[in-house]
Amino acid sequence: MWHQATLNVTAPGTYTVTVTSANGCSDTESIVITQDIAVPTAGITPPSTTILTCSVTSINLTATGGGSYSWSDGTNVVGTAATLNVTLPGTYTVTVTSANGCTDTAEITITQDITVPTAGITPPTATILTCSVTSINLTATGGGSYSWSDGTNIVGTTATLNVTAPGTYTVTVTLANGCSDTESIVITQDIAVPTAGITPPTTTILTCSVTSINLTATGGGSYSWSDGTNIVGTTATLNVTAPGTYTVTVTLANGCSDTESIIITQDKMYRLPGSPRQQRPS
Repeated sequence: MWHQATLNVTAPGTYTVTVTSANGCSDTESIVITQDIAVPTAGITPPSTTILTCSVTSINLTATGGGSYSWSDGTNVVGTAATLNVTLPGTYTVTVTSANGCTDTAEITITQDITVPTAGITPPTATILTCSVTSINLTATGGGSYSWSDGTNIVGTTATLNVTAPGTYTVTVTLANGCSDTESIVITQDIAVPTAGITPPTTTILTCSVTSINLTATGGGSYSWSDGTNIVGTTATLNVTAPGTYTVTVTLANGCSDTESIIITQDKMYRLPGSPRQQRPS
């Protein structure tokens, strides 16, 4: 039984004090002590994702349970509202405190995937468009999705791109986590056309005294002579012994070509004195 004026109460109940004077007279007073130790239920509403990526750079976490809130990243208090915006991976714990001082905690782990792909372009057999190579296939590597650009427009969305014009082509490789990498290649063009020519011969007429004529082509590269029906020569110089139209095709290493033609005639007529002009027998 207590005999002091002060009493420390740790349990609910009705407490009565009896006060007694020195003359033996006494009086009583009572007080009811109740108890509220209801504990809140801390919760975290499941976010749409728990993974930070290159495309998801922040995640909102929302706590439930009422009262006041205190968020911790395990080292520091990082928020005191129900909602916390997270930009770093880690385990986040919220402490929910009711008005009665009772608390509860909930935690969630946020991970991160910011793996970057390695974009690449498989070396093509040629990087120069010519008259014989009119298109080049470019093939990107790196996985994920692909987007090709010519510097101005998107020109392809698959790993392979068929190029028919010169320029700098850049592929952007993007993984499912939104992280991307780029690689570029320069495609040039050589469609310079040669200027085919035939050096004027001393004569273009075959006669009984001029039985052959040398034709010489100019323009560089390779040569192909035709009499209109057959290929009759593949060097710059052609020896002609029959009349006709001779065409030379000059082709450069880039496959571009040009042509030039010359007409060779024939005069092998002879005439006896006092006779009409006749063809000399062969």
